[in-house]
Amino acid sequence: METSPNILCPCCDTRLVYTHSDRYQDLSEHVSQPNREPSMKAAYECPNDDCIAKACDVSWIEDGEFYTGKRPEGITYAELINALEEKHGVAFAVNSWYYHYEIGKKAIKNRRKEIKFWKYRVVIEPKEYGHSYPIEKQYQPRRFGWEFEWWKKGSGEGCWIHLIPIHRMISFSIRSFNMNYRSAKYNSKNHNDIKSAYDLAFSYQFGIKDNRLYRRIASIIIQLTMPSRVSEIMDIAQKENIKL
Repeated sequence: METSPNILCPCCDTRLVYTHSDRYQDLSEHVSQPNREPSMKAAYECPNDDCIAKACDVSWIEDGEFYTGKRPEGITYAELINALEEKHGVAFAVNSWYYHYEIGKKAIKNRRKEIKFWKYRVVIEPKEYGHSYPIEKQYQPRRFGWEFEWWKKGSGEGCWIHLIPIHRMISFSIRSFNMNYRSAKYNSKNHNDIKSAYDLAFSYQFGIKDNRLYRRIASIIIQLTMPSRVSEIMDIAQKENIKL
């Protein structure tokens, strides 16, 4: 049997081996095309005769996702999952993408801090290293660098409202304007994008003046720093007879 590149059984750390190929639906396919036939994928199994994963006919694909087969009588699904997660905390194949992703997210969660005061709470967690690092490190928490989430207590019991800092909303509005401008520049028939660009440049929403602070500030920045793009949007709208 062909040995897998580098993924290991999470139960016993035995190197998984290629045993067959099948149309396993991974998470990406489940989200993007749930009704289509899944693509053919190589499947790997644990060769250790003493391992519960082998006894339960568990298969892994290369990104680490697992699929259970027929279990012997006396082994429940819950017992199998507990056995798969007992050693490493996850049931994904060791050294796979999903393994490093989940291990990193757990490490970040363990270092998360929460501060509460009056009607507010702040969630502080370390940033991950990012995709410029090797896979085994990129989802791990940085030693320095933190992200902050602000929450305000809502009216219902246990209800919290996520507060997004104003500078993020301003930045998002400016990026949206540029995206809509490029779309309109590429195809002047994209009337919705033309209207959206206009609304962002002049602080409107659905034809009504939008007086939210971040929209007003973003509008001022767009008009001051990108007047030529604003003029182009107006010209395109006029040529296309778009009512703004």
